[in-house]
Amino acid sequence: MIEQRHKVLYFLLISITFWLLSGYCSENSSGDNESTQNSGEPNRRISFAGYPVILYMPETSLIFGGGAAMTIRDQHNHKNYRPDNVNFYAIYTLKNQLAVSFSPDFYFDEDKWQLKMMSGYQKFPDLFYGIGNKTEGDDAENVTTEDVFVRPGLTRRIYKNLRLGVIYHSITPASKKLKKMGY
Repeated sequence: MIEQRHKVLYFLLISITFWLLSGYCSENSSGDNESTQNSGEPNRRISFAGYPVILYMPETSLIFGGGAAMTIRDQHNHKNYRPDNVNFYAIYTLKNQLAVSFSPDFYFDEDKWQLKMMSGYQKFPDLFYGIGNKTEGDDAENVTTEDVFVRPGLTRRIYKNLRLGVIYHSITPASKKLKKMGY
């Protein structure tokens, strides 16, 4: 199982980000555009979209879940500037598979700098049939992987659409359970 501290850190990371974004959004969604523009503060347009997910795949059975996207566009920027985005999704399958992801993406200084992160948790019971072309259906072994992943990055545009930066990718595998060993 995922260590309790990883779950707590992941929950805190998401909570702090939503808390920061709620302040960011509430400051700029007063609806009084004239006073916002005259005070020198940027006027931001915020839009939300949510979507449900229901589908079927033989490997996972039924999948239930949903996602949400929030887009934040500064009205004072040129229309070709990229908006800031925050995306979230969560899915659960009837085979007890779970995936949750949270991905904010922010642009600064006329889109020169990009700060982005992808983080998530996944628990996927699955079947492993072995390696090679001569595996049989009876060779299946139940394998469960449980991971926490974080991928923050900071990039800078150096020429047109060419960016240079640092992206860190961390996956913390917590468990790999084999329920039947064929060796």
